[in-house]
Amino acid sequence: MHDRCSLESRRLRYFSVTPFLPQRALDLFADRSHGLTLVAEGPDGSILAMAHLMYVLDPGVAEPAFLVEDAWQGRAWAAS
Repeated sequence: MHDRCSLESRRLRYFSVTPFLPQRALDLFADRSHGLTLVAEGPDGSILAMAHLMYVLDPGVAEPAFLVEDAWQGRAWAAS
């Protein structure tokens, strides 16, 4: 999905325009002790969007972040 997102979309999400997500970031997003990551799949099973809820130091507080593939931005879809 990251390859299908524009540099601007990736910059807005990660505050960087790196061409790929570093392994360290993937490991952090997958570590449940740091937060939760959810993905939305398209009809063909490809990932269309990701939502990250990263815990911060304050108890009960988290920081949300979203990345939606460019072709799906601005479109509404219903969960099935």
